[in-house]
Amino acid sequence: MFLVEIISAVVYGFIESDSLQISVVRGGIDIGATIVAILQPTLTGWAATLALVAANGFVFFFGFSWGPVVWVLHGEMFPNRIRAIAPSVSASAQ
Repeated sequence: MFLVEIISAVVYGFIESDSLQISVVRGGIDIGATIVAILQPTLTGWAATLALVAANGFVFFFGFSWGPVVWVLHGEMFPNRIRAIAPSVSASAQ
């Protein structure tokens, strides 16, 4: 899983030049597809392999679409006078 997170961070660096909205919408579609693939009634044989691939896909797609949104939010939602300290306090309180 750690390797998948690293790869998604690198991919996010390339995709960031595009619109963030496109990235989030596309990531949401892909995340939904991986959840549907994981929610099989029985996980034996090929379905187990599919669930494993889908779980890694979920981590990957979340890493370059919805994952960074939290850090953008923390940096933008506070007024300028407390912007230096507020994101660190809010991130530690998660």
